[in-house]
Amino acid sequence: MSTMEFPIEIKKAMNCLAEENRQKIALALIDKKLAYTELKRKCEFTNGNLNHHLLELTKAGIINRYLGTEESGPYEKYYAITDFGRDFLQGIFTALTPTQKPEQINQIATSRHALMQVIGGVSGIVVGVNYLAAANNKKPTHLLGTSRQMEGLTV
Repeated sequence: MSTMEFPIEIKKAMNCLAEENRQKIALALIDKKLAYTELKRKCEFTNGNLNHHLLELTKAGIINRYLGTEESGPYEKYYAITDFGRDFLQGIFTALTPTQKPEQINQIATSRHALMQVIGGVSGIVVGVNYLAAANNKKPTHLLGTSRQMEGLTV
């Protein structure tokens, strides 16, 4: 019996977003980029806590960091969600409410608790993986199998 596995990018994103503070940051960035100081104020984190979570989100490919030259000055750090991060979150919220369009993510994203439930549930992840595959014009991953096949699934 062969063991099925999620792609490494999906594993990293799932593990990263299992932490509630990272969910808060990702959802804060879903609409627009934010300066470090704005993000700190909006999420109410200390510098150390925010830096830690931003680093983990960046390593997982969910957000990007760059230096900006906007209102706050030339050395202000800005953060924005990546295309992968947006697609991943949209896949999760689409799994939560399949009748909603992915563009309505902000209307759907009313509960971080709901995000945790989907991240923890294999069925939601399968839908998210297949959504990402479709968004990238790739064949969906064959994760839907018998319960015996699902027992060997490695996350």
